[in-house]
Amino acid sequence: VEQVITKVSVINDVKDDKLFSVLFENNKVRASWDNLIKIYELEIEQDKPNKEVPNYVYTFLNIEGNAETLSKEKYPREIAEAESFWSELIRSSSIDNSSFALLTITPPSWFDNLDLENTNAERLHLLVPNNSSIPKPGVFNNLKLYNSGHHITHFERQTTRYLEVFDELNIDENDTRKILKSAKISIEQKAEFISEISKEIRSQPSILKEISELLKKNASIE
Repeated sequence: VEQVITKVSVINDVKDDKLFSVLFENNKVRASWDNLIKIYELEIEQDKPNKEVPNYVYTFLNIEGNAETLSKEKYPREIAEAESFWSELIRSSSIDNSSFALLTITPPSWFDNLDLENTNAERLHLLVPNNSSIPKPGVFNNLKLYNSGHHITHFERQTTRYLEVFDELNIDENDTRKILKSAKISIEQKAEFISEISKEIRSQPSILKEISELLKKNASIE
């Protein structure tokens, strides 16, 4: 197999499923979402106890060039198992960070509906620059644990929706100061944000100073 120059274009053409792992591990399959999802579908059809993405698929994705090729290809959401396959991929720790970042450059349109609350914080850190992802409290709080500042970036991108679940966010004085200073959040949103933060945080000198500055710009802030 290693000496074969051409690659299998359509994995369905391979009738012996025992060859799948060898072909993928040796990079002898064309990098396409159709081929990868087909392997996942076959796993499900075989009614295995653990319906998971095979390890050789992750090996394939970590081979240089494959993730980049896939990042330029539209994700086929019309395929039956497309969403569950994608969900398995982004939760997996078997994909290298460099490949993961490429694969999530242009996520499927329904990506925002996936449950990311238990996703590794480092992976969430990689996801935010490429897309907004759904503003769930767990996503914000996990990003904050990573201590990269990306939880603020996430809040800036989805301010209105995060204000709706404000009580579940782990907002501290430092977060509050950054949000009030942000040029990406409107005065009106900051006014609502101030009304939501605790009296303890609101009474801190650094926060009072920021609120004072905002009052000069908009009298509607109380």
